[in-house]
Amino acid sequence: MNIKTHSKSGIFLIELLIIIAVFAVCSAICLQVLTMADNELLHSEKLTTATNAAIDMAECFKSGESADSIVERYMMNYDGTIFATQRHSESVNPTFRGVIIAELIQHSENGIDYLDITVKDGDYEYIKITAARLGG
Repeated sequence: MNIKTHSKSGIFLIELLIIIAVFAVCSAICLQVLTMADNELLHSEKLTTATNAAIDMAECFKSGESADSIVERYMMNYDGTIFATQRHSESVNPTFRGVIIAELIQHSENGIDYLDITVKDGDYEYIKITAARLGG
């Protein structure tokens, strides 16, 4: 009489393939999470840069500097992340992705000079503040 013993190598191979598939799915999910975290990091860095630039521009305006000289200073110190422009009536759209545009609009009302500062890029408007000083 022949007694057949069943080999467990077939079951072991299927279990191994299932485990490899589970690890592959888990690693794909982890990769997506890391990519999303990297995008959030870049967005938060841009937000910090935009906020610091807008505050700097507002403080310079309040100390007596004109909007034209602020724009000139930021254009001369252009480091690839902030680019200042003065907008009167036409709209300025950033053409380079990743470059932050600071739009400055100066106006006067009742003897007070105002400077509206909008910092944005092609996707987001990061911050919008208004600085004021006594007209002179």
